[in-house]
Amino acid sequence: MEPIFARTSSYTTRVTDNALVHLLMQALHDAGPQDQRWRATDEDGLTILHKAAIMGKVQSVSWILNQNPGLLEGRNDRQETVLEVVQEQLDRDRTGRDIAAVVAPDFTGWDENIVACMVLLNKLVNPSRSTKLRLKYGCTCGQCTAGFLSHRMRYTLKGQAGMLHGVKKLLMDGDTGEEFVEFQSEPLRFVKEHIRNRMEWDKYLRQGFIDLFSDFADCL
Repeated sequence: MEPIFARTSSYTTRVTDNALVHLLMQALHDAGPQDQRWRATDEDGLTILHKAAIMGKVQSVSWILNQNPGLLEGRNDRQETVLEVVQEQLDRDRTGRDIAAVVAPDFTGWDENIVACMVLLNKLVNPSRSTKLRLKYGCTCGQCTAGFLSHRMRYTLKGQAGMLHGVKKLLMDGDTGEEFVEFQSEPLRFVKEHIRNRMEWDKYLRQGFIDLFSDFADCL
């Protein structure tokens, strides 16, 4: 197994999926399900199945699981399944808690190859679009809307939107148009300047802006 790990260290993409399959076939063609070569790890405790999935090598993951499907049920020294280890490593990459290829603020979802690997590790057959989006954006609860909006986040955003609607309504009732625009400079920075200028004298436009927060809360 050492040559495989040497060629695929640091999650390099220089080894193509097809080339990795050939390397695996050469190294493991005579390995039975209980052969310890399947469970050999690198210095980070990752097996070749872990690394293939994290690198998005769909053909390699598929080949490994076809040869030894029991690997999905195995656990490491910390009693983690293959899926749990892969999810943890991907989460580290996504949130920047480790040496990562993806920094959290720039995260736009995993590419289709990693999603396909996660489908295999989850033993999913014909997954729905919602399920794929959850895998793409790293959802682990299985209930996130569009793959990224969790129930807890929806609850928090709904509360914030409702509170802001109430506060801004009070400000509108007590402030002049000029004061309202001045005090709302932070949220209004996303509004074009000519609309902000009009808000200073157009009460209905200010009311419409405030009502948006109530609409946001209703949508959530």
